[in-house]
Amino acid sequence: MTRETSVSAAAKPDDDEYLLLRGGRLFDGTGDDLVTDGAVLVEGQRIAAAGPEGDLDVPDDATVVDVGDRTLMPGIVDAHTHLTIFNSRVRGRFRLSDPKNSLPYNTIRAMESVASYIDKGVTTQREVGGRDFISASVRDAIEEGRIPGPRLLPSGPILTPTAGLDDKRPYFVEGNLANGWEVNGRQEVVKAVREQKKAGVSTIKVDASGAWTAFSDSKTPTMSEEEMAAAVEEAHKFGLRVAAHAQATEGIKNAARAGVDTIEHATYLDEEGLELILDNDIIVVPTLIPFEEFLDAGEGVEMNESQRQALKDDRAAQRESFVMAHENGVQLAVGSDAIPPMVPHGDTHREIRHFHRLGFSKSDALVAATKSSAEAVGLGDEIGTLEPDKSADIIAVEGNPLDDLDVLADSSNPTVVVKEGAVVKDERPA
Repeated sequence: MTRETSVSAAAKPDDDEYLLLRGGRLFDGTGDDLVTDGAVLVEGQRIAAAGPEGDLDVPDDATVVDVGDRTLMPGIVDAHTHLTIFNSRVRGRFRLSDPKNSLPYNTIRAMESVASYIDKGVTTQREVGGRDFISASVRDAIEEGRIPGPRLLPSGPILTPTAGLDDKRPYFVEGNLANGWEVNGRQEVVKAVREQKKAGVSTIKVDASGAWTAFSDSKTPTMSEEEMAAAVEEAHKFGLRVAAHAQATEGIKNAARAGVDTIEHATYLDEEGLELILDNDIIVVPTLIPFEEFLDAGEGVEMNESQRQALKDDRAAQRESFVMAHENGVQLAVGSDAIPPMVPHGDTHREIRHFHRLGFSKSDALVAATKSSAEAVGLGDEIGTLEPDKSADIIAVEGNPLDDLDVLADSSNPTVVVKEGAVVKDERPA
């Protein structure tokens, strides 16, 4: 049963308003040691200071939120989400063939999903592939204070070549009614980026390889280096970032040489691909959840036997690539790639747990979900750590995640959520 969210679309505070969050522990997201008797002083929408409470100069008129024996930490940043995928059984179907795949229904579910993210402590989320620019409208509604939700960085449909990752159009159908936007050649790519800019996106998603989808698999490169380079050049003109779905070995290399900002998955990574990623300072978002959890979901995922075997192969390769990247200094960021009902939107803590299971310390896994993910989405100077002048995105969780990451999975967590200086959730006992 889905827990009802308890967040509100609180108004942003004025610049001269002060808020003091007083806690038992403070994890600031930089990787430094935990601070006891920690506190965060917020001025308007910004952090004024963070550290031991005794070191802070707190104005007399500051509003005090005492979170007790809880841990204050930065809001979680989920760098890989899909707001308009809410059920694996309708993923990729034609909109016209299933009433629950309609644009109005998807919009309602997307509004529900963003509320789940903020309720679970995700204060920023990046979408990397969505239907018909629904998320751009949801973003606007959040920013206007009409609905609760995190800071949302929307994308449009995935730019995919014919027979690519998100081309699910039979040859005899003229329009692609799935989650992809078909492009072939530099000219079509450039036009699509411009159209998506006009529609209000923050991120352009391209596919450098297939997956266990209709016409291409995870070992097959799809978009060419030239096409992706055109997407990057045009997107960067407009200040947009480019994320590339890249599982195939050659797809990873093509994406890295094209200069994308992030590579999603990097499943079949080899030494040359590793060097290209490092040389180009590309952040990898591995999205371990679908590889680690979907095979065990039973009826929750609609796959044939060949797709199931492909996912088994992908899982083994993904683990090896993750360890290789981590041990060689690639910056890895947290993205859930959640698809309900197996993995509900907002369950980003599951990805953090997989990072730890595959070799990250608890502290480093939390840094990956805050500081590194903030840098992956292009907001490293704005969010991700509790440091002066950054946006006041702060959560207070029961327990100490540096002792046990599973406290983040507790349905009572986080108890308090602050987004841009506004308390949008407060479930402390009266």
